Amino acid sequence: MECCHDRRCRRAAGAAVWLLIVQERRWNLEDRPQLAATYLEIPPGLDKYVWTFTNKGAEDATNVRIKIATVDLNHTHHTLLPHTPDELPRLKQGTRYPVTTESKNDLEFIVICASYGNDGTIFVDPPTFYMTPFYMRENHETRSEPAPVTALQYAKLSAGFSCTAL
Repeated sequence: MECCHDRRCRRAAGAAVWLLIVQERRWNLEDRPQLAATYLEIPPGLDKYVWTFTNKGAEDATNVRIKIATVDLNHTHHTLLPHTPDELPRLKQGTRYPVTTESKNDLEFIVICASYGNDGTIFVDPPTFYMTPFYMRENHETRSEPAPVTALQYAKLSAGFSCTAL
């Protein structure tokens, strides 16, 4: 009986440690800026993407840098979408910020790389991947949330991908 009790105690202790780690990560995410692409529009004219980024975090984001590119599944090709700002000085909590890029349908996926600070601390988010609207077809006017990739596509796209290569 003592052996079973020890195993249960070890499992309970392991579960408690895991819960503390998960809770700490959640708190850390809540206590910092958190930039997200929340909206994508292809307006009349069909020659540009208008992205809306929102700071969903608890703090202001400073020195915001955003890179947006189309990529293929194997990372062998990418097309940087120009017209993103070099740096946005401050994005307050809950504030939305539009970023306009060229519209490109040459590659199947779009990647967004973002880095930003919080008056001293620098955050570099993992790359975020989306489906390219109207891949290999003509654009159509649309307004919606960006379409995220599937979990399997994300695993393949993120493996070995580096935003510094853009």
